[in-house]
Formats: sequence, structure tokens, C-alpha cells
Amino acid sequence: MSFVMPDYAETDLAHSPPATPLPHSHTDPFAPPVDIYDLGNMYIVVTSLPAVRSADLETAYDADSNSLTISGHYTNPFAHLSDCLMVGERHNGSFQRTVRFPPTVKIDPQKVKMHMANGILEMHLMKQRDALK
Repeated sequence: MSFVMPDYAETDLAHSPPATPLPHSHTDPFAPPVDIYDLGNMYIVVTSLPAVRSADLETAYDADSNSLTISGHYTNPFAHLSDCLMVGERHNGSFQRTVRFPPTVKIDPQKVKMHMANGILEMHLMKQRDALK
């Protein structure tokens, strides 16, 4: 079986105008992609944050809204070359993603663990015992 890359994923610099504008600003906040796994006793939330340093990352669980917010800032190390930019598709600036969990399942805020490596944030959120019944 072969896979053909869709046209929208191709960039032809020979036939593209310089600094092809995109429909959004790269300085507006964006929501990074997440995968959420329900293992019964916990959720695992995996977020793609390429080139984001741990120091530029914040996470917060709000028990009232039963939600997890991941936010921070990405600084493009090539920002000084913006006058030379031909195609700009990577985001630069603030990001925020909020995940709301079902109201019947509460997270134990004392048992939240996170690990960041290679641009991937992995969070383990244990469910409170009474939510497992």
C-alpha cells in the first residue's frame, strides 16, 4: 500500500509568491493539538509542543470547571530573519489549550504527573477514587 501526500501539504518554492500569506496571524494565540486517553483510573493527555522550553510552559487544573489548561509561549529562534521569510507556516507566540473533562469524573490534583521530552508534553491525571465507582 502506498500513501500519496495531499496537495495542501506540498510547498513549491519555485511557483509560490514570496512570503505566502496564511489565513491567520502567527502571533495570535493558537491551540496545540492533543491526544487524550482514558485508561479507566486516569487520563493521559499528550500535547505536541515542538521547540517549547519547559520554562515557557504553564499547566493548571481548575476543579470548579473540571478542566486542564496548557499555555505558554514559543519564541522563534529565526525571528531575526523575518525579512527573508519566503514561506511561514510555523506559529510564533502564545498558545493555550483547555481540555474539559466529563462532570461525572473528577481529577485528583495531588496526583497529576507530567513529563516533557522532544517537544511532547505527557500528563497523567489520576481520577479521584469516588469517580471510579
